[in-house]
Amino acid sequence: PPPPPPPPPPANPLARGKGDDALSLSELGEPLIETVLTPGQVLYVPAGFPHTTSTCHDGENLDQEASVHLTVGVDSHIWGLNMLAARQGALRRAGLADGLVSTQLDADDYWFGMQQPNRAGFLARHTGDGDETVATQLASLTRRLEPQRWASTSEPELIELLDAEAVADELQSHARSMVEIQRGMYAEAMADDGTPAMPGMPRVTLFRVKPHLDRLEIAMERHVQWFGGAGSTGVTGSSRAGPAKGQKPLPAGAARGGSGFGAGSNAPSKKAKGAKGRKKK
Repeated sequence: PPPPPPPPPPANPLARGKGDDALSLSELGEPLIETVLTPGQVLYVPAGFPHTTSTCHDGENLDQEASVHLTVGVDSHIWGLNMLAARQGALRRAGLADGLVSTQLDADDYWFGMQQPNRAGFLARHTGDGDETVATQLASLTRRLEPQRWASTSEPELIELLDAEAVADELQSHARSMVEIQRGMYAEAMADDGTPAMPGMPRVTLFRVKPHLDRLEIAMERHVQWFGGAGSTGVTGSSRAGPAKGQKPLPAGAARGGSGFGAGSNAPSKKAKGAKGRKKK
């Protein structure tokens, strides 16, 4: 008999149901949220939560009922707003070696690291008192990915070593910058008063938003430089025998050196369940 067909590639849990990924309702399970949106309302759906939409009718004027919705978002993985990138940047800024290659991590560890900071951007105003801070979130991920290296380092020591509080502030600042620039970009794309974006150029959205795209690149470069300069995924830095002048001695397991900064997005994963929602006009 012929050999069995190869298994399908693992799905990206942050893009379930998009593109060529087929996602049936039976895979979602019971919805976490099921609600009806009325005109002017907005529903925030975190990355990695598939959702479905449908139009609700009141039984009258069905031929006049229409429903249009606009999805907007900030790609947290392109713009460095994920904890794996924060860990890589924090190690680089602290002069600590990073021997991990992000796309070679175990799937569970990889996608755990690709989560967004708990208290950055939109969620900064919607967190409970018991929620993990970004600093402890960063320390937790760092320990999880290299448990032996940090076995003898306490959480407060690791937070101090990574300067995690400063990293949390930078992530919050970077998130605000990304949102503000993209808000202006979306507004510019929708503002069509009949005149070209630039003299002699056609009325094409790309030309209207180009300055905003340039600002996004500048903001991302500033963010990367804050961590100590540009880097690439999986670059392993060299270690040194001892701390440089002015640096504190390191806890057991730590080693100074350079490291890459950035997180890839092609890695295996398990399926994630999500939320369903319905909207009205």
